[in-house]
Amino acid sequence: MKRVSFLLASLAIFLSACQTGSPERARVDRTEVTPGLSEIELIDIAVLAPEVATPSDVVLSTKIRATARRVLLDAKRYSVPQDAFIDTAIAEHPGATDPGRVASVTGADAALVIKLSQWDTGELIGKGRIYAGGEAVLHGKDGGVLWKRVFQDWPRIAAANVTPSNRGEVTNEMLNLTIREILDKLPAKARR
Repeated sequence: MKRVSFLLASLAIFLSACQTGSPERARVDRTEVTPGLSEIELIDIAVLAPEVATPSDVVLSTKIRATARRVLLDAKRYSVPQDAFIDTAIAEHPGATDPGRVASVTGADAALVIKLSQWDTGELIGKGRIYAGGEAVLHGKDGGVLWKRVFQDWPRIAAANVTPSNRGEVTNEMLNLTIREILDKLPAKARR
């Protein structure tokens, strides 16, 4: 009897050790569009410095802003003021603390803010996977939200095997694709 109990206990320990699956993740993807957005004439969109809550925030912030700017210019056909111009305008107007006010002081019709609250690289080397989460919000000059996309637990899969030597390059590509996908649902500039 002791032998059977020992075997059952050993089997239970062995089986529990084999369960290495990660916790279930539920991909969140929600887009909100203000009614009448298509009636608002948007020509210039200021891309504000992203809010990044990860250990590599400075590096990610610069790349997010550059990619968002390229998407707005190339794919969405908006005019986008230079980052230095926006940052200088903010510095010269200490009261410009909200995105709507920043849009006003820069002469833009709206301001885009991207917040990256999740950039989980724990499975990057082993599985070639990153999980991303956050939100992108387009604010009008009045500060109101014109468009918003919330995303959480978005799996980003590397196109190639990830090694320590190509980790940075692969991460950059995954970040670029993530920002492009986030802004994919933002309406393009209306042709008038």
